[in-house]
Amino acid sequence: TFNETYTDLGFDTPIVFQATCTQEQFDQYEKILKDTFTTYNEIFDQYNAYEGINNVYVLNQSAYDHAISVPQPMIDCINIAIKAGELDERFDISEGKVLTLWHDAREAETPYVPDKQDIEAAKQHEGISAIRIEGDTIQFTDPNLKLDLGGIAKGYTAGVCAQKLHEAGLDNGYIN
Repeated sequence: TFNETYTDLGFDTPIVFQATCTQEQFDQYEKILKDTFTTYNEIFDQYNAYEGINNVYVLNQSAYDHAISVPQPMIDCINIAIKAGELDERFDISEGKVLTLWHDAREAETPYVPDKQDIEAAKQHEGISAIRIEGDTIQFTDPNLKLDLGGIAKGYTAGVCAQKLHEAGLDNGYIN
């Protein structure tokens, strides 16, 4: 049994991977894990742009102006997130402007609590109904909408990675 913790694969979180297999198999599985989490971190990153990829950051900057072609995993994850929001309205990926206020306040040199008026202003958007998905493109019908997939992207990525590992032959292991 091999057990590793990674702190450099993105999502601002440590990732623990355990597998019962040979060293050669583990090396193969580890590459799948690293590649998947690194790639998906770039897809779901709302704070940074990456060359050659239209990610959440790009959507939040430009999707009101025109439809943006995005990777299929983003479409899949957003569709799951929309269904989750329909089951419980408290899960709302369109609250990105509000969450960004809190992120910026937390990351500031001197952390602070965002102004209540700024929070109320950030809440003024149409919600997930303003997300238009057509084929491999996404467009927002509300200029104030900003996505935040932080509540689903890690779990979605872990699930995709687990499926890839299973297809590669891993039958006994876990990702945390």
